[in-house]
Amino acid sequence: MKDLPIAALLSPLLFAQGRWVRATIPDLPEAQGVRSGSFGNVKSGSVDSDLSILILGDSAAAGVGVVDQKQALSGQLVHQLAQAMDNKASTRVDWTLIAKKGATTANVLSWVPTLERRVYDVIVVSLGVNDVTGGVTKKQWLKQQKVLVAELTSRFSPIQIILSKVPPMGTAVPQ
Repeated sequence: MKDLPIAALLSPLLFAQGRWVRATIPDLPEAQGVRSGSFGNVKSGSVDSDLSILILGDSAAAGVGVVDQKQALSGQLVHQLAQAMDNKASTRVDWTLIAKKGATTANVLSWVPTLERRVYDVIVVSLGVNDVTGGVTKKQWLKQQKVLVAELTSRFSPIQIILSKVPPMGTAVPQ
């Protein structure tokens, strides 16, 4: 609340800068390609994977800026895992990507209850840019992130949740 008078005084400038940011950032499509799959071999009589991965997020996770999901976060992660597990013939990895350009932490929080309840070993979360450009305060964002981690833990019982760093935004966001 103590920053409210300052924000009110700066609002015309902040509004103009916000319009400038939206006008200067190119509107690129999400990457094409599959958003779930498996690699490796199924063990005799087993339908379970040895490792299951859920990737959630915004445009960075959705592959905005590349043509195909193979070039995006999910594709590169799966490729690296496949190489690392190449000599382990009986290993199977299942992965799922749920990401949308423009998604915020609040959006992803609203998706979680709609997702099938199952176990994921690892969850990768890539969020933050749209929260920053949408005016979410650091305090609000951290609170939302904590709630998201709690919801993901409750619904999917992961061994590990990996939260990506908000990428450098340089001059795209007025300082």
